[in-house]
Amino acid sequence: MRLLLAEDLVEHVAQRPPIFFPDTPGPAQDEALLSGGEERLEHGRHHPSVGPGKDFTQSQKQKILKENESRGGGLTDDRTGESVVRTEQHQKGVTPPSNEAHVDHVVPKSKGGSNSFGNAEVRSRENNLRKGNKEE
Repeated sequence: MRLLLAEDLVEHVAQRPPIFFPDTPGPAQDEALLSGGEERLEHGRHHPSVGPGKDFTQSQKQKILKENESRGGGLTDDRTGESVVRTEQHQKGVTPPSNEAHVDHVVPKSKGGSNSFGNAEVRSRENNLRKGNKEE
């Protein structure tokens, strides 16, 4: 019997085929599982809190924003690369900044898009409001 070392595990993970999320588009599907480990249970089933038409939880939003920041260059809009800022407490009568970070559904939840990590992207407030419930 051979003892597996950390290096063996890293090599194994690097060589495995990509994870397929049948219900979620996007190029970072494999990274979605890594950045949101609680999203999937054994045998590839989604966690009960993940499903079509659901909002992202605060925990999911924080992980998505943290993953975006970890790519370097600070927090940016996933499509345009524009710099965005974290959301602060909104004040009555004060319009939030147009570059406020929003966690958006790629496939809109109104069209059956889920709150899975593979269906999430960071957008500026302006770009998210412009997009509405359309797929870009």
